Amino acid sequence: MRLSYRTISTHRPNVTTRVLPLFFCIVFLAVTILAGSVYGDDEKKNRELIPETAYLPSITVYSLEAEVYPGNNILRVKGSFTNSSQIAMKGYITIYILNSNGEVLYSTEIPANSGRPFYNGELVEFDETLSVPTFRDAAIVHVDFTRE
Repeated sequence: MRLSYRTISTHRPNVTTRVLPLFFCIVFLAVTILAGSVYGDDEKKNRELIPETAYLPSITVYSLEAEVYPGNNILRVKGSFTNSSQIAMKGYITIYILNSNGEVLYSTEIPANSGRPFYNGELVEFDETLSVPTFRDAAIVHVDFTRE
């Protein structure tokens, strides 16, 4: 004699068990979309909080010295400046020797911060010793920063 046991289920899913997973999917998608819009575009939100002028390149000069050794035709220029804008900058320093009429007698370029970008508030120092062909008629030493 063989016995078999069979259960017949009369349980039918009601509306709640069919709708509940769908409800959770909709809630999950809504939270994901809202979280993306709240946390997704930090750059845009930061730009709205910071004035537009902060994104213009700007430096603040702290010190600038020039020492002339005319017997050896040596010029030593040293100084320091900081990035006062909200953007990273990279560039070079141009040193000019001008006569009294403002004409360039000699110029040279050196990379600022050894060619690496410098960021908001970062102090950049330079100390350059140059061998100049002549100091005859030299009146002004002018230093300029150019952003790349």
